[in-house]
Amino acid sequence: MSEKKRGRILSTLLFIFSILLIVTAAILYLAFASQEKYKDQRHKLYFLSNTTQTQIQQESRYLFPDEEEELPHLLVATLISGPESEQLVSPFPENLRLLDISTQNGRLSVTFSEHYAELDSYTRNLADCCLYQTACSLPDVYEVLLTIEGSETVLLTSDRFITDDRFFSSSQAELTLYTPSGDLLSLQKLQYTHTLYADTMLEEAVLDVLENHVFPMQDYQLLPSPLIHTISVRNHIAYVDLNTDFLVRLAEDDRPATNVTPQNAIYLHAIVASLTELEEINSVRFTFNTQTVTNYGQLDLSRPLTIYSFQN
Repeated sequence: MSEKKRGRILSTLLFIFSILLIVTAAILYLAFASQEKYKDQRHKLYFLSNTTQTQIQQESRYLFPDEEEELPHLLVATLISGPESEQLVSPFPENLRLLDISTQNGRLSVTFSEHYAELDSYTRNLADCCLYQTACSLPDVYEVLLTIEGSETVLLTSDRFITDDRFFSSSQAELTLYTPSGDLLSLQKLQYTHTLYADTMLEEAVLDVLENHVFPMQDYQLLPSPLIHTISVRNHIAYVDLNTDFLVRLAEDDRPATNVTPQNAIYLHAIVASLTELEEINSVRFTFNTQTVTNYGQLDLSRPLTIYSFQN
């Protein structure tokens, strides 16, 4: 083979190699540019781990709002719609609605429907944390002003959650409680030592101990499970929502309801007596599955009850 022919072959190979090098570089550039482009669209959403031990874990999601200012709404709406991974679960109520959202001076203001207030205190704390952690993935957001429709407004900052050691701090509380006597005709007084954590209110502790430790000591089968749904305190009145299955009367008693003293009334008496031992509570208003009951035997449940309401 002549030197001239060998040179042409070498030049052709060099040309082909150069083309391949240019094409490879172009492909790598486009891939990197695409990755960088979508990197800005990837956001961290926080949910609960679907394991026996509750932990908050993140899930990366790509979000593509039509306009940049729509990103906060899309992010929070995606969060409350739940995770994609089967290893995660949402702490938010299924019927929760996002009513309003805005950002200003590092604060994300969020308004949820009233369903958010239905969460128990522990789950509510986890949901608050998931919301806060997700919101702070937005540029320049460092706190969340959370408003619940018709209920409350609370400022969420980093020191409110279980990542803060104060969440795990505890103290011992001496609770004065009342439980029905063996014949279900009177109350017995007892002192109960209970561990309180930073996210637990005294009134919640009283009901928890009554339902799960004190009342089960009775050999009595007419109390539903769960017995107590929620409790809140306003203006020295405790609002307690019970399971509607609680409403039973004496078996085989055919007298008119207004003249009957239902057997379960002694448990209402015990709840009222125990809660009114707390300084901030003077009376208790009962509902049943959020519904108001006018009478329960001789008790008028249309208004708050005191310990004197049970005197004959």
